Amino acid sequence: MIAARPRRFGCALALAVACGCIGTETGNPPARTQLALRATSRDPDRVAVGQPGAVRLTQAWIGVERIRIDGVEETCEGPGPSERLDVHDRLTGELVTGAGLRARFDKPEGGYCRVRLALARARAPLPSSAPAELDGASFVLVIVRGDGAEVHVVSQLERELEVRSRGEPFELREGLSALLLAFDAADWLGSVDWDALSADGGLVRIDRDRHSEALQQIERGLVRALRLYRDLDGDGGFSGEEARATPLADSAP
Repeated sequence: MIAARPRRFGCALALAVACGCIGTETGNPPARTQLALRATSRDPDRVAVGQPGAVRLTQAWIGVERIRIDGVEETCEGPGPSERLDVHDRLTGELVTGAGLRARFDKPEGGYCRVRLALARARAPLPSSAPAELDGASFVLVIVRGDGAEVHVVSQLERELEVRSRGEPFELREGLSALLLAFDAADWLGSVDWDALSADGGLVRIDRDRHSEALQQIERGLVRALRLYRDLDGDGGFSGEEARATPLADSAP
């Protein structure tokens, strides 16, 4: 198993990020907004999340520096945002369970087009249950192959990821303000030939020094793997009607 960091005094897994209300020149009332980040899979036969599969993602730790939501006056094809909110608090958490990756903030009611997420290298203090490899990395993955070999992926990728609506803005208002940003494991990890990677003692390590080509495939896959949905029950999970819904926004080019 991947090594956990030793527990430190004062190091706790953050359950939420809160920032103060922002005003709006139009006087729209603020909507209390929740944005949860979760790993999902639309094609578990390629890559499953949590549950058994030929390739199974069991842990996905990630560091986030900033979340931004952009809005417009009329349509998402306009020249630029009319409202913008930055959530500057850093998030560090785990995508399979969603632990530590739920942000809550106030946003004026209205239509919005984009969610931007800036990956950043995680830094101390980290959650006590986080792997040691996360220190200085932007994401760390634990994957189990069909032959039982464990794969550890460590990336220092730092870039802004974006999902956007391809047409009409998605609305935030009372009763429609909980969102879920899904990281689709099949799109993220499905291009790698996992069985071709050599294991040492039942463990495969992928980082900038080992299997670097596979790391590049994984980092490219992440850029196109995000989709934004409504979190209908506000629980930060992804199942049932939410899984069958059409995304509000996606990261397709």
